[in-house]
Amino acid sequence: NDSDGKLYHLSAKAQASGLISKFYPFRISLDSYLEPYSMLPVVFRQALETKGKKTVKEVKYDQQNNEMQIFNKRRSILPQTYEPLSAVYMLRHANLEDKPGFDVNINSNQKNYAFSGDIKRQDIKISKGKISVFKLHWNFKLQQNFKKRNTNKRKHNNNHSTYFL
Repeated sequence: NDSDGKLYHLSAKAQASGLISKFYPFRISLDSYLEPYSMLPVVFRQALETKGKKTVKEVKYDQQNNEMQIFNKRRSILPQTYEPLSAVYMLRHANLEDKPGFDVNINSNQKNYAFSGDIKRQDIKISKGKISVFKLHWNFKLQQNFKKRNTNKRKHNNNHSTYFL
C-alpha cells in the first residue's frame, strides 16, 4: 500500500454461455488492486463458481521482497511480477508503437511464468478503409527458478497471437 492507502482497482467478470454452459457452467470474477505509482499488483482476488460451489482465492504481493502469499503460504516471485489481469492492462496501456517486443513476469495459480513476444503493427481493411492494429505474437513459459529468469528462448509448440487496437 502507498501512504494514502489508495490503490488502482481492475475488475473482470465472465461466465460460460451456449453449449459450454451445459457441460461446464461457471462464473468467474477477477479483482486486481495495483499500487498507483508502479501499477504492480498488491492484491489479486479470484472468485470461481461452478456447479453451485464457490472458490475464492486471494493473493497478496510484496513486490519489494519478491514474495507472494496465498492461504497463509509465502512463495517467491520474480521482480516486477504481474498477475494476468494487471499484465493485460499494462500491455493495453503501453505505447506499443515504440516497442519491438515485451517480456513480463506473471504469477498465476501460484506459479511464475515468463510472458514474452514480438509486437508488429498491421493494417486491416474494413468497409470504410483500413485500421491499424498491433499483433502480439507471444509465448507463455513456466519459470522453475525463482531467483532469476530462464533466458532459454525455446518456444512452445503452439504459436499464439493477440490483436490490440
